Amino acid sequence: MKHVKILYLLMLFCTLLLMSVYSAEAQTKVILKKSTIVPGPVVTIGEIADISGGNTDIINKIKQISLTAAPQPKVPIKITAELVRYALNQSRIPETDALIGGGGFVMVYIDTVVITGERIIEVARKYLDEKVQIPDGTKIITPLRPVSTVIAPKRDCFIKVMPNIIGRLKGVVSISVGIYNGDRFYQMLPVQMQVRTFEPMVVTLRTIQYKTILGASDVKRIIGESTQYNNDLVTDISQVIGQEAKRTISAEQPILQSDVLPPTLVRQGDLVEIEVTKGGITIWGTGIARRDGRLGDTIPVARANQSVVIQALVAGDKKVIIK
Repeated sequence: MKHVKILYLLMLFCTLLLMSVYSAEAQTKVILKKSTIVPGPVVTIGEIADISGGNTDIINKIKQISLTAAPQPKVPIKITAELVRYALNQSRIPETDALIGGGGFVMVYIDTVVITGERIIEVARKYLDEKVQIPDGTKIITPLRPVSTVIAPKRDCFIKVMPNIIGRLKGVVSISVGIYNGDRFYQMLPVQMQVRTFEPMVVTLRTIQYKTILGASDVKRIIGESTQYNNDLVTDISQVIGQEAKRTISAEQPILQSDVLPPTLVRQGDLVEIEVTKGGITIWGTGIARRDGRLGDTIPVARANQSVVIQALVAGDKKVIIK
């Protein structure tokens, strides 16, 4: 009887020992690292700890548990063992299934990339080079001030111009260059650029007085700086020959499309020839213009020796048509 009791106790001891060994082997070990670099945008347990032992499904589940958002560049964060225990508990993994070891905390850094100011300026320059088109001329694009180097999260990092430009892309232009990580906007950097343009233009050889009809001897075509002008520069001499100056234009000044207009062919009080066509029959007469008119204008005309005023189309020099 005594031997049976001893044998029973020995078997119970072996059973408990085996259960203890099995339990130790089945328990997952989460050993915190001293420090680590993560790609972001979130920090998971798998990135800050070495995980081994236990069930494969449990290990994979623990690796995927999120702890916090990734840190900013050059500003590491401290993740404590207590935070890891809390995250495991929230994921319904009891402490008996996961043993946390290593240090009491992990210093976590974000994986970064250095973006130089020169690269940022080059992105802005390329954008302007594509947008500012001078078919028959040239342009000079110059940065006005340096841009600081930026440290940004490396994952899916790219930079592009943010298209929020209003107004002309000439002269001093402010370009906003954005840094992105995939679809996530990270930082915006302003870049000041100067855009100078040079293209053909028609300029005056002398001062052109108001209402002067321009001739070939009044103008010339040159290549000049057009930075301060919009897109209404006259670039072809044929566009101004025979046109009337809408204002006084100083010598050696570029001519704008808004500076000239078709000449006045009929002036108020002029005796004009009237051509009337009706039913295939054309007759001519004379009248007095009641208003100035250019080619294609409709003006009031009074028949000679009559008080009746009719509307007529200006067709030439002191000539109108009634249909």
